[in-house]
Amino acid sequence: MKECIKRGKHVVPFLIYESRSYLFVLDRTSGLLRRYRKQPEDAFTLIELLSVLMIVCMLFGLILGGVSYARRKSAENRTRANLQQLALALDEYFMHYGYYPDDSTNLSSTAVTNWLPSGFTFTDAWGLPFCYKKLGTKAYRLYSYGPDGKQSPDDIEAGK
Repeated sequence: MKECIKRGKHVVPFLIYESRSYLFVLDRTSGLLRRYRKQPEDAFTLIELLSVLMIVCMLFGLILGGVSYARRKSAENRTRANLQQLALALDEYFMHYGYYPDDSTNLSSTAVTNWLPSGFTFTDAWGLPFCYKKLGTKAYRLYSYGPDGKQSPDDIEAGK
């Protein structure tokens, strides 16, 4: 309980009762009881809140960029591994039959599947089919168009 408060140059007598969120003031001169909401002392300023929000957003952006990069690299590596496995199966096919399958045939319906594990899919990590071109009797080109699905510098190749 306080007995007086300074208002400008004058000291005004009053009584105060404090609760958690309110001040109750009884002015002795007028006899009125006034209730005032207390200002929180532990609050953050708007500048502090905005700067913390900005830092959190920047960190989130960095983490999201790193995850996106890792996911893209993982898909590329998985496609490269599948292409290498298919290239080895094509080489086994060549050693057994003496020629590579025609590029007009669907590789999944040829004997190449004899040298591939069960459940092997003839698609890349983005769901697009692998591209196969026979370049002669002893050469072929095996590739994937990559994430964009078009012929571009980011194509992934394997083959002779």
